[in-house]
Amino acid sequence: MTTTNPPCAIHEADCAPLAAPWVELLAQIAATHPTVAAVFGEYEAACRARAPGAVGVTPGQPTVCLEELALAAQFAGVRVDPAAVGALADAHLRLLAGQAPPPARWLAAEVLAAVAQLRTSDLESALPRLLSAERRCRELGLDQLLLLTLSEVARGLSQSGEPLRAIELLQEAVELARARGDLRAEAMNLGNLGFVFGDRDDPQQYASYTREALALHDHFDDPYGRAMAHCNLGGALSRLRKMDEAEANYRTARALAERYGMRFVEALCLGGEGGVYCERGDWENGRASYAASNDVLAELGNRYQICRHHYLLGQYFLRADRLPDASALLTAAVDEGRKGGFGTTLSMALESLSVVCERKGKHEQALTHLREHLATQKRVVETAMEDRVRAAERRAHAESGRREVEFERRRSDELHQVNHELRAALARQRELQAELLRVSQTDPLTDLSNRRHMRELLDREVQRLSRRYRPLSLLLIDVDHFKTVNDRYGHDVGDEVLVELGARLRSSVRTIDPVARWGGEEFCVALFETDVGAALIPAEHVRACIAEAPFRTRVGDLSLTVSVGVASLAPQSLDIDEALRRADQALYAAKAAGRNCVVAAD
Repeated sequence: MTTTNPPCAIHEADCAPLAAPWVELLAQIAATHPTVAAVFGEYEAACRARAPGAVGVTPGQPTVCLEELALAAQFAGVRVDPAAVGALADAHLRLLAGQAPPPARWLAAEVLAAVAQLRTSDLESALPRLLSAERRCRELGLDQLLLLTLSEVARGLSQSGEPLRAIELLQEAVELARARGDLRAEAMNLGNLGFVFGDRDDPQQYASYTREALALHDHFDDPYGRAMAHCNLGGALSRLRKMDEAEANYRTARALAERYGMRFVEALCLGGEGGVYCERGDWENGRASYAASNDVLAELGNRYQICRHHYLLGQYFLRADRLPDASALLTAAVDEGRKGGFGTTLSMALESLSVVCERKGKHEQALTHLREHLATQKRVVETAMEDRVRAAERRAHAESGRREVEFERRRSDELHQVNHELRAALARQRELQAELLRVSQTDPLTDLSNRRHMRELLDREVQRLSRRYRPLSLLLIDVDHFKTVNDRYGHDVGDEVLVELGARLRSSVRTIDPVARWGGEEFCVALFETDVGAALIPAEHVRACIAEAPFRTRVGDLSLTVSVGVASLAPQSLDIDEALRRADQALYAAKAAGRNCVVAAD
């Protein structure tokens, strides 16, 4: 914040200098925190320019509020030691309770106490206080305090599972900051806006808003803002699979954090670097980096980020099919999410834990976790609706008769927004149901169709052919001497071979022809509207595609071949089982003929 901003409409009498304990704490933090030092310097200069105890202005004349300058420094200080600032804020509120303070002074202390609670992950206590403060700031026209409050309300809503509302508030804060010419507030809210889009898995928007914030932080050389922007940009780039750029941004951010003692930023960078390690398959360094980050976050009392880190690391291990590690981490994320009330992260962790249990064959546990996941999502939506309705009712009781029409309009707008968010949540639930269907139809290793889904596709095609016959051919493909690969190099290498084989099969046939992992090292391809003679051409292409290029694995290149059996569906019977039996016989004939060849059924 700079003194060139438009003056706030608060009287000098509302802006008495802060109590001595505040000044002492700010001075201590400013010694190591450059953002606080800059704002605190403005506060001290403004205090020296006025005679102690003298107002010196005409009643009603607008002036710059000194306490708001100090409040900006306090907010930055919360990031350094939220527990200490929270204790001091609560003590300040108790002191004010015995007086008759001006509204702005009381609200400033109330917001600061709520922010301290938010930083220590006490979401249940912090969010109602912040929402109440937001309403009072609007009523009193305290734009500068509203700017800060909007950002913190958005942070709390994002953590509690209301990202759409958080985005709306942050966009409002960006526009308000621009209207006031407040570059620091604009940069801060652009960065927060990018982070919320990142939580919604929109890395393009995440990167775009973060770059805007970084440009502003570079403009007025704010080390904390630059460090956070580089850290967030690293997160966006890693999701865009630009790992080298992501790592460079994390290192830049961590260097700034270590130089200026920004422990929270350092923790975020360590977590981000852990993600980069995991993306590259370096699991041990990834786990160590996340653990180091969580140690710092535990010191700062930030349970939300710890919960998020457990979930992210669990996701990486799940993708690598390291199910015991994934299960332990996702269970830890679920426990943290339940304790802290982090609805969105809890819901995602439960969904992933259900996938782990399903892959382990623990279907009852998978169903239990999935039911809790859906219940958590429903609870998040219902809580948001209840909060909005209660807020509307409070406003209704406060409105006089002459403002009844205005109240109804506002309530209608809010209910429309609630309905919009509910529709979005229901759309997300439909997406989850579609994803569950996809998982039930997909082989988890190769991401191809599984045997059950292939049979469903074939049965559906037979029903269509019963009305108007078109040829249909089947390829059964088996890896030659695959047992030797597993015995010599281990099942992990065997899995690598199967994953690449599935990818080669998918790229070797038409997009309309389904490919499935039939079982073990055996695969099946259905060739629609293709008779047995025409099917020999793609079958030979598949065989050559496998034989001509070695498979790259962790133990080096492996040269492999496949045997292919081909059979067509007989038009007089349309019997899929019979066609599969004949294709299987042809496959055995290919094996008997020396392997690495294609044989068509008679």
